Amino acid sequence: MLQEIAELVRNLWDRNPHRDSIEWWAEYNPIDINVFVLWLVIFLGALSVIVYLIYKDRLSSINDFISRHLLLLSLVVWIAGVVLYMIGYFCSHMSWLSIIPRAVISSFKMFVVVNDLARVEPLMREDAVYMAIFSIVHLLAAYITFLFIFKIVGFKIKSSIKIIKYKMFMGRDKQVHIFWGVNEASYLLAKSIYEKASNDDIIFIDVDEETEDSTNRKATIANITNSITIKNSDIIRLNHIDAMVEHCYGGPASVDTNDCNDVFGALRLNSIGSIVKRSKKVKFYFFSNDESANVLAAINIQADYRVRLKNKEDVTIYLHARRNVCNEVFDHYAQYNMDDTTRKPIKIVDSAYMALEWVKKEKQYLPVNNVDIEKGTGLVKDSSFTSMVVGFGETGVEAFKFLYEFAAFVGIDMKKIPFKCYAIDQNMDKKRGAIRAKMPAINEDELSLVTASVDSDVFWELLKKEINNLNYIFITLNDDNVGLSLAVNIFKYALRYRNDDLPKLKIMIRCYNVSNEKKMKEVKNSLNRSIDGQK
Repeated sequence: MLQEIAELVRNLWDRNPHRDSIEWWAEYNPIDINVFVLWLVIFLGALSVIVYLIYKDRLSSINDFISRHLLLLSLVVWIAGVVLYMIGYFCSHMSWLSIIPRAVISSFKMFVVVNDLARVEPLMREDAVYMAIFSIVHLLAAYITFLFIFKIVGFKIKSSIKIIKYKMFMGRDKQVHIFWGVNEASYLLAKSIYEKASNDDIIFIDVDEETEDSTNRKATIANITNSITIKNSDIIRLNHIDAMVEHCYGGPASVDTNDCNDVFGALRLNSIGSIVKRSKKVKFYFFSNDESANVLAAINIQADYRVRLKNKEDVTIYLHARRNVCNEVFDHYAQYNMDDTTRKPIKIVDSAYMALEWVKKEKQYLPVNNVDIEKGTGLVKDSSFTSMVVGFGETGVEAFKFLYEFAAFVGIDMKKIPFKCYAIDQNMDKKRGAIRAKMPAINEDELSLVTASVDSDVFWELLKKEINNLNYIFITLNDDNVGLSLAVNIFKYALRYRNDDLPKLKIMIRCYNVSNEKKMKEVKNSLNRSIDGQK
């Protein structure tokens, strides 16, 4: 059968006397040579422009510009499509009542790479200018659709390729830092690592806290798009520090390690598991605001067989949690159980503790600057040191410890000057018992626990009573806007009622969101300038 078909084709070819001539090909494949040359020139010109932009590293900036103005460009292209289809439909003698709705619908179809050219008047389909514009508008619509889709899932695809490439070719015998969750604390630390340890590699695991089991998820478009939980601003920042990004559901805290010693496999992070196995040293960071999840995740990550096989000194786990009696067990375990190699060191990172550690290193913020010192002897002339902590949470407690330690001065009578701190919190009645139990040696004369909100009469009456005695005020309200507003109001209140020099009063605010830091500094500088250059 095949031989008969081949023989038939050969006979037909042999019967054509012009089979090798260009005239025969052109006769059966008619083409306008001028149009062909025109499009060839346009294509080569566009290709040259793209090559030039790639060579000058400008193509990415153009794509970024288009991505930022995607809505406006989409509207312009859509309007151009409506006009084109209205012209094409008008020439086909459709009724006016149907031209505009059809044109609008057809223009929308352009963005799903579909055209309604068959409905356009044949005369317009033969017009070179109309078809050229028609093709360009459809090409732009398809390009915009591509950018939109790539903007949603492109970062995930790019990150996955980058991780696979790193795992296969570059991840051996290097130190890698793995951050679980994309948040401000993790980014700032990763940025510092990137600037100071350029040879180390950084990986962020974008943790989706949904409770659904990741192993039962299907690879649908909805799940792919929903897996991108990182904001565009975070994507830009992570690109600046050359961080690799992967995604998972639940995180290590969601894995039942009683029945599983493959934590990365359970989370579908086999590529990350391979990197952990091959890397020389690995450091894990759990810096979310959920302390319980951080602790459980840190414990569970130790159960992974890749982590257990590594030496004790090659793995360190950092977690954000309060340095209380329960969590400090981790540090003690790592210190006194050195023979257990399956347990890796867990380090507690307490943001409240670190905030006060920063204050201790800044000499201008120490309490010694808020008392009168006798020259020569270094003794304090003041009769007492009075302070106030507004908001007695984790940072507030650390602030009191700082003041109690660094405000212990010796007076000119060679005795310790009295220390007094007013701790103010609207939930103080619930905290009072635990606070007194933890600090039994500190009595009411040194630490006065006041139940009041910052907008109550109790608070402002206390402030009015002590305004001339106060040396130091800490504001730790877990809300930057409320804290800054209170600091400004206290400053103006002190400026109005305080008899002593205002520079002897220090007002400190805990900044919880780094994006508010510049605003706080500007307000601070403006207020300080308002008292004639006095600090």
